[in-house]
Amino acid sequence: MVGGSGIAAYKTFIARFYTGVPDLRPVEQHVLVEGDELMAMTTWSATHTGTFLGATPTHKVLRFATADRYALRDGLLYRHWDVVDRLQASIDMGLLRQASAPF
Repeated sequence: MVGGSGIAAYKTFIARFYTGVPDLRPVEQHVLVEGDELMAMTTWSATHTGTFLGATPTHKVLRFATADRYALRDGLLYRHWDVVDRLQASIDMGLLRQASAPF
């Protein structure tokens, strides 16, 4: 969505994200903590009211899921990894077509 890395790129990403889905909220979350690492599995819901991922507003409620892993060092966020399942949201926004059954 945004090229680059670091704080400036992250701020740009967040600003664009909330322009497209300003009411983003978690609807279910599971968090695991072990030592200096944290894992969060989250299901999100948001209304597509602004341009998002290049799609014009559909005003549909989108749902997607994320898996985030965080590593801390000296009490500060050191690394972050994530996986996003946005297949159904992409279909709902018209970015992808639902596959038809082969029979």
